[in-house]
Amino acid sequence: MDKQYLNYLKKAFNAAAGYKDVGVNYIEFEQYLRQMRDLGSEYLKILEEFGLDPLDDEITEINKGILDSIAYKNTNFSIVTPFSRNMEKNSNNKIYRFKFISKMGVPRFKTSNGSTYSSDDYFSHTFITQNPYDYSMIEGFSDLSHRGEYNTIFGMYGFTSDKDFNDKTRMLENVRNSMDNYYEERLTDGDKYFYIVRTGVKTKVKSR
Repeated sequence: MDKQYLNYLKKAFNAAAGYKDVGVNYIEFEQYLRQMRDLGSEYLKILEEFGLDPLDDEITEINKGILDSIAYKNTNFSIVTPFSRNMEKNSNNKIYRFKFISKMGVPRFKTSNGSTYSSDDYFSHTFITQNPYDYSMIEGFSDLSHRGEYNTIFGMYGFTSDKDFNDKTRMLENVRNSMDNYYEERLTDGDKYFYIVRTGVKTKVKSR
């Protein structure tokens, strides 16, 4: 497992549990990962209800790893992430081991030495990410909406009782406020929440 990726997940767990960011209770951590994986499956179903086609290979999920990707082996989406070390090659997903960023609304791949480039064999009309570990994971993401060439989907999900609920909501609002022509849905189911900000063509969510 990529050490930096695992540290990001531990940090997210500690934030949700309200623990200081030192050490980790591994029993609770594993339970947290299972819960978030289940919520991720629900979140993907919600996106499908919005009209997102899981078989569309011109959709890209960015900067997620094997334990919290909603795309890996569940869709035909491309995956661009620096945390692909444990992702197996499969017939569903094209996997690019780079960090995804956007420069002036143009999708770019960022290498480990900091250089960026675009790939000639890569194309996507929609970019999605959810529960980013920090703002560096969504560098330039909102700028994609400014060119009018791409659809974007930014999501947060978890439990309203999580200690980081307000922080995650604030991050979503910050991203939303820097997007053009966005619309937003906030769905709850008991203690579970699924917040989504989209740019592009609006479709009506089916009743749940």
